[in-house]
Amino acid sequence: MLSFFRKYQKFFFLFTTVIIVCSFAFFGTYQAFAPSKRVEDPTAFQARGGREVRRSYLAQMSKFLSLESSSRGGGANFLNDGVISKDFLETGMAYRLVSEPTKQELESRLQKEKNFRPYIHPSAPLLSAKQIWSLFAPDISDNLSHLQSFDSATSKEAFDARAALFLAELRFPAQMLTQVLRYQENEYPNIPRDFRLLRDNLALFGYRDLTDWFGTAFIEDLSKFIIQTAAVARERGYQVTQDEVIADLLYRSEKTFQSVKDQLRSPVANGYEFYQQYLRQMGFDEKNVVKIWEDVLLFRRLFDDVGSAAMVDTLVMSKYGAFANEYATIELYELPQELRFKTIDELKQFECYLQGVAPSRNNPLALPEAIDPVELVEKRAPHLVGENFTLQVAKVTKQSLHAQVSLKETWEWELLEENWPKIEGHFPEIASEKAQTRDARFALLEKQDERARNRVDQFAREQIADGHPEWIESALAAEKGEEKKLFLRTLQEKSPLEGIDDLAALRTKLESEEKLLSYSQDGKTFYNIAVKERPGQKEVISFVDALKESAISTADFDCSELIQAIYVDGQAQGLIKESIAADKLEEEMVPYRFAYHLRNERDKEGLFQPRKKMETLTRAENTLVSLDELDRSEAFSSIEVSQKEGAYFYRFVESKIDRSIPMDKVIQTQDLLSKEAKLYFMDEILKLIDSNNA
Repeated sequence: MLSFFRKYQKFFFLFTTVIIVCSFAFFGTYQAFAPSKRVEDPTAFQARGGREVRRSYLAQMSKFLSLESSSRGGGANFLNDGVISKDFLETGMAYRLVSEPTKQELESRLQKEKNFRPYIHPSAPLLSAKQIWSLFAPDISDNLSHLQSFDSATSKEAFDARAALFLAELRFPAQMLTQVLRYQENEYPNIPRDFRLLRDNLALFGYRDLTDWFGTAFIEDLSKFIIQTAAVARERGYQVTQDEVIADLLYRSEKTFQSVKDQLRSPVANGYEFYQQYLRQMGFDEKNVVKIWEDVLLFRRLFDDVGSAAMVDTLVMSKYGAFANEYATIELYELPQELRFKTIDELKQFECYLQGVAPSRNNPLALPEAIDPVELVEKRAPHLVGENFTLQVAKVTKQSLHAQVSLKETWEWELLEENWPKIEGHFPEIASEKAQTRDARFALLEKQDERARNRVDQFAREQIADGHPEWIESALAAEKGEEKKLFLRTLQEKSPLEGIDDLAALRTKLESEEKLLSYSQDGKTFYNIAVKERPGQKEVISFVDALKESAISTADFDCSELIQAIYVDGQAQGLIKESIAADKLEEEMVPYRFAYHLRNERDKEGLFQPRKKMETLTRAENTLVSLDELDRSEAFSSIEVSQKEGAYFYRFVESKIDRSIPMDKVIQTQDLLSKEAKLYFMDEILKLIDSNNA
C-alpha cells in the first residue's frame, strides 16, 4: 500500500496543488467582484447648528458616561470624573431629563428594589449590612427605606430618593462593606465562615453602574442633553481646543496610572500607554472619546459660567446678619432645679416638707426664712431628723462564698451519712425513700430531675459555707471597701444598706463602737464597718436629700387651698390670662408656685432664694427669654413663668450686634443661588432644544 503512494506521489502532489490554486483564484476574485455590504450607522438626532449625531457616537457616549471613576463592579472609567453624579444628580438637574421610556424602565426595577433585603450573616444575624451602615453610612439605610416606601418610581420624590441612595453608596461602596463584614467575621472565630463574602456582590440591588440604577433611556437622554448644550455653547462663542481635551484626558490617565502602577499586571510604561490600553480594553474609539470629552467640557463651562454669575448681595446679607447675629446678656434669677416642679406630686412633697420643718404660715404662698429648731422638728416630723455618719464599708454576701465550694466537695458532703438527715429534713420528696448506703444515696440523687438536683446542690453549698465562718472574715478582710456618708433618720423605712432593716440598732452600735466586724442582721449579708466621723448633733434633712430617700409622705395632704391661692395671685398679676378648667387646675398651677415668693420676698434672706447666672440670648437658640420681648431697662423685670422652668425674673446688662458676614455662609448662599440659576438655565436649554426639534 505504501509502495503504491510512493510510486504515484508526484501525481498526488500535482493534483492537490491544482485544487488549491483554483480555490484561491476563485474565492479571491469573487470577493473582489462581489458587491460589498456597507455597515449602517444611522443618524440618531440632529443637534443645534445642524450637527448630525450618529447612533454609534451616542452609544459610545452613553457607555462612557455610565461608567465613572467611582464605579465598581462594571469597570471604573477613570477618564470620567463623575459627570452624571456631580453635574446632574447632586445638583437636582437629573429629574428634568426623565422621559416616558425612563419612567417605564424605573417602574420595571421598583418591585425588585422593594423586595431587596440587605446581607445578613447566616450564623450571626447581628453581623449584617444594616449594622455596618448604622456605624459608617447611616444615610444608606434611611434612603433605602425611603425608596422602598414608594409604590411608584416615577414621582420626583421617588427619583430623588433613588439618586440620594446612589450617591450614598458611592461614599461607602459595596467593596468597603464586604471588607468590614469580613473583618468583623474574623473577630469571632466561633462563627462559621460565610463564603458568600468572598464571591457575592453586596452592592445595593446587585447594580453595578448608572445604567443599572437609572436605565438605558435616561443615560441616552442625558447624553443628548450634553451634546445639545455643547452646541449652544459653541453658538455663544465658547471654545475648547483638541489639545485642551487631550491634555485633560491624559492628566486623568497619568494621575490614575501613578496610583495603580504597582498593581498592574501588564507592562505599561507611562500614563499615555495606560490611556491607550484602557481605550482598547473598553472598546472606545479615541476619536470619539476626545469628541465626547469636548462636549462635556463645553457643557460644564457654559453651566459653570451661569452658576458663577449668580452673585450674593452682601448688603442684604449684612442686614440679615445684623438681625440674626444680635445677642444680649442678662442676669437671670431662677430657683434651683429641685424647686422647678413639673408635677403636682412634687409640689405636695415640698409643702409636706415645709409643714414638718417650719412654723405654720397664715399665707400659704409665703415661704419660711428659716426652719424650726431640731428638737421641735423631731417632735413634729421625726422622719426628717437624723445623724450624719462617715463610714468605711466593706460588704460580702454569703451567696458569693458559695462559688468557693467545688462540685466534688458538694457531692461528697451530700453523700456523707451524717449530712443526709439535713437533706431529708429540707426536701420531703427525698425523705420519702430510704437510702441507707452511700450508693443508694447517690442513686436517689441521680433520679432527681435537673431542677431538683440543683436545689439540693445549692442547699449543700449553703451548709458547707455555714460551717466555715472564717470564709466570711477572710472575704471581708480582702475587700477594700468604700467610703459612705449615711444620714440615719430617727424614723426611716428605706435602709441605705442591703440586709440592714433595724437602723436604730445599727445607729446605736455606730455611736458606741469604732468598728463593726462581720456585722449582719439577716445572716446573708455581712459588713466590716469602720466609723470615720460621727455627728456632733442631730440635723434636719434637706429637701433635696428627703426627695432622694423618699422620706416625705403626701398621702394625707390636701393642696386645694394652696392651688386656689396660686390661681388667684396669678390672675391678679396678669400671669394667668385665661380661665382654667377645674380638673386641670392642679397640674397647670404647679409652675406658678414661686411667683408670689419671687415678687414679694426676693430681697429677703431665706432658705429658698433665687440663683443668679449670666445668660446670653441669641436668635439662633431657643432661650428662656426672647430677644424680641426683652425688657432692656436697667430695673429688674416683672416675674415671668415658664411651664418647663417655673418662675423667674431678669435684669438687662448689654446687647451687641455682630455685623460681620461669615465666609462659610456666603459660600453656602452662593452654592444655593448657583444651583437655582443652573436649574433655570437648564429649562431655557430644554426650550431651545424643543424649538429646534419642532
